[in-house]
Amino acid sequence: MSPDPSRYATPPITKYRVATTAEVKAAGVVNTRTEPCVRSDDTIVRGLKPGTQLEILCQARGQKVYGTSSVWDFLADETWLADYVVEGTMVNKFTPGIPTCTE
Repeated sequence: MSPDPSRYATPPITKYRVATTAEVKAAGVVNTRTEPCVRSDDTIVRGLKPGTQLEILCQARGQKVYGTSSVWDFLADETWLADYVVEGTMVNKFTPGIPTCTE
């Protein structure tokens, strides 16, 4: 079942400051997206290589990925990345110190 895209509102970028920096921990290239789901290729913004530095503004629940986590990180470039592929964050839990995107 595909998620309802109307569920995912992009938070206003001016509302959040960078909560933390982190890096991509995946074995290969991972995609940032326009919304926190992988429903189709039309949501892909760009690919990130392992080790790419990230600026995380907030976290939200979205589509479960890798069968494990539904937490997504909203980045300073106004894209979403599945938290599962981010070094230093908690799998399928909100990471202390990073606000939820609804706060």
